Amino acid sequence: MDKSPSALAGASPLNVIVIGGSLTGLMQGIMLKRLGHHVRILEKSPTSVRESETAGITSGLEVQAFLQEYDIFGSPWAVPAPGIKVLNDALKVQTRRKTELCNTSWDVLYYRLRASFDGLESEYCSQQPSVKLENDGKAIFECGKRVTKVVDDGAVVAVEYKDLIDSVDGTFSADLVIAADGAASNIRRMILPASDLGRPYSGYVVWRGTIPESQVTEATKTILGQEFNLYITVQSYMIVYMIPGVAGSVKEGERMLNLAWYCNCTEEALADILTDVDGHRHQYTLPSGSMRDEVWARQKTAAEKILPSPFLELVNKIRKPFISVVSDTMSSQASFMDGKLLLVGDALTLFRPHIALSTNQAAFHALLLKRAMTGEITISEWETRVLQYARANRLRAISWGAYFQVGWLSYLASEVYYRSELARQWLVNRWHGRRIGDQGWQWFR
Repeated sequence: MDKSPSALAGASPLNVIVIGGSLTGLMQGIMLKRLGHHVRILEKSPTSVRESETAGITSGLEVQAFLQEYDIFGSPWAVPAPGIKVLNDALKVQTRRKTELCNTSWDVLYYRLRASFDGLESEYCSQQPSVKLENDGKAIFECGKRVTKVVDDGAVVAVEYKDLIDSVDGTFSADLVIAADGAASNIRRMILPASDLGRPYSGYVVWRGTIPESQVTEATKTILGQEFNLYITVQSYMIVYMIPGVAGSVKEGERMLNLAWYCNCTEEALADILTDVDGHRHQYTLPSGSMRDEVWARQKTAAEKILPSPFLELVNKIRKPFISVVSDTMSSQASFMDGKLLLVGDALTLFRPHIALSTNQAAFHALLLKRAMTGEITISEWETRVLQYARANRLRAISWGAYFQVGWLSYLASEVYYRSELARQWLVNRWHGRRIGDQGWQWFR
């Protein structure tokens, strides 16, 4: 694929394969089909129905911009928070920042994006869309397809797959392939050297869970309010905020409180807490409902020693906790096969979750790729910008983690690296005449 703007802007509808059907893949698929291209998403999960993964998501500017442009329903999808507050041990507000946040959950976004992509009906999106579209390309979502190989076949890319349902092999040809298969991306492993595949453990994990708003005492709800709440203790901190409830309800009394508790953890202890009720050792995430009772009991005992009463109440009311191991990874390249294969989302860069940019990065990649597909920028320029975004925000997330989980010396060293990268990018962009205020550069502030 020619990297000039005209090659993409005037092209007849392309046949596009998106590998991975989570939020990143769906955003790419929606954007491309709205441009009239024919999109086939290949998802290795055997079913479109996902267990309720009510992991909270704070939606940044790019997510909001994406939904403003592409959402076809118009109904509320997030719970607004009027600001951020830090509570001390006496539950007094230590710091308050007035900045409106949009908090939602993985399942709300997934089912909304699926409905927008291929019309999947669910309890989340049972109403008729508010927008009718006539110029969309074809949209196909296929489950149980694990991609085994991608081959540059000249003008197209051959995508080989294994059908996990029928146990047969097959091949699709595509003009453009989008690899959106997440942080453990098989596509990245196929096309990048070992030096790009490291995913080092940070030294800490996140204990996560949700609590129905209706089960929380009035005293705790009064202290927490509608804001994004932060409680910091020694080498540990907790965040709590409101998200939509069952089937995406944002009605008062039907919402959920999302809790994420960052705690340091040795590698020896990690092996224990990631071993589930069936004795299976997970690598990066212990799914909801699979934690051993004794593991959660130990964590609740630790909570009793350090947490103020409102946060302790929430921990004790979590019924299905899960654990995320905090790590990060970054690829050195985003465009391959002369621009016919692109890495996006967590497949390109996995950030530590402190800065809540995973879903925002997915939206940024999709919005920026639209500009390449319409001729405003080239694929080379797209790649430059997504890699700059990745480098800066990876260092930013490491710095935040050092502040909360390690100590001041580590934090100051991390800040030096982060600020140096910002300065380097500023000089490079000035030299090349790029506008810092351009779309996708809000993170530079």
